[in-house]
Amino acid sequence: MVSLSNHENPFDRLRANGHVHNVHLYILMTTESGRCMRFSFRSLLDQFGDHLYGAIIPNTSVADVRALAALLPPLSGAGVEYHLGTPTSRADVLLRATNADSGREALAGRHHEFAPAPELLHSNDWRPIVRFCEAWGNPASRLYHQVENVWLEFDILPQLISGRVPSLFFDPDRHNREQDAEKLAIVATALTELGQPVSERMSNFISRCLRIAPEPAGLYYLGVMLARRTDAVRLCLNAIAPEDLVSYLRRLEWPGPTEIVERVLLPYACQTTRMILDLDVGSTIHPNLGLELFFETLSDWEQVLSRLISEGLCTPDESQKIMNWPGESRFTDPCLQHYLSGVVGKSVHRLIGRINHLKLSCNSSGEITAKIYFYCAYS
Repeated sequence: MVSLSNHENPFDRLRANGHVHNVHLYILMTTESGRCMRFSFRSLLDQFGDHLYGAIIPNTSVADVRALAALLPPLSGAGVEYHLGTPTSRADVLLRATNADSGREALAGRHHEFAPAPELLHSNDWRPIVRFCEAWGNPASRLYHQVENVWLEFDILPQLISGRVPSLFFDPDRHNREQDAEKLAIVATALTELGQPVSERMSNFISRCLRIAPEPAGLYYLGVMLARRTDAVRLCLNAIAPEDLVSYLRRLEWPGPTEIVERVLLPYACQTTRMILDLDVGSTIHPNLGLELFFETLSDWEQVLSRLISEGLCTPDESQKIMNWPGESRFTDPCLQHYLSGVVGKSVHRLIGRINHLKLSCNSSGEITAKIYFYCAYS
């Protein structure tokens, strides 16, 4: 864990340039005796110390988060999902693997240095992840050629933590180059590996969502909620303009409260530089949706958070914690810093935290909830 001086602010506020380089967070240290010390995902979270624990991740969840993270290898990206405006604070954790690193081999237990802890890797809970990652790493599979990124999202809840089952999100056609039929074939391959074959009704509804989406919208990610009791998958549709949102939902015959989306959510969407629409699709199109909204500057974030507070979706204390998150801290562990410098081929000095995006969700009764997603990187 990085140890900082009592007189040093662990995070200097980011100001302008935003030149942040993501690196592969596979960390292997050699001690003076030559014995290798393996860092887990917990080691990476611990780098943030009190700036994360007790601030973003509530004290009531820290032990559960650290216990789970100790079972997982560090991957090429990490995130925290922070729930706003709830009586009991809650934060979930995320891991990313890409086709450019060894994450898929690590998650499948096929990497010679990095893998989940044996009690997780060999559990029934983890078998769908192993099957998916083995197919992802097989040149004969559609997943090998089309999927670039995978995110694992772990819900930190007392009734779920013992299961250690993540939701899995993957990008079946990140650059929107494939025809809908090929996208559906990629989705079908992935769901079969995850033990959730696509039904004809689901396939028809996914096809409908893609077919009538306004140009240049496309299927950015697809999520499989392995830890939740649902027959649905989550479609994450990119590049839908705010002015096209409501008309798209009406053409789709989305069964949720469109008037609430138009009156409450759309004004937020009109402030953003980028929007992703999340829809749950199974044997039917479900009446809930999410909007993932991206903002460029800290000033933009201050305005959005002020609006969330005024509408009862965020508290002033939560807003302050969010605005305290972006920043940098220097590495104080020379072994760790030297290793990361070798990974990126240039000197690495800083641990970076940034606000990634806001997600607003609407359920069938019109209830609105908000979450912030934080991202971690090295520079």
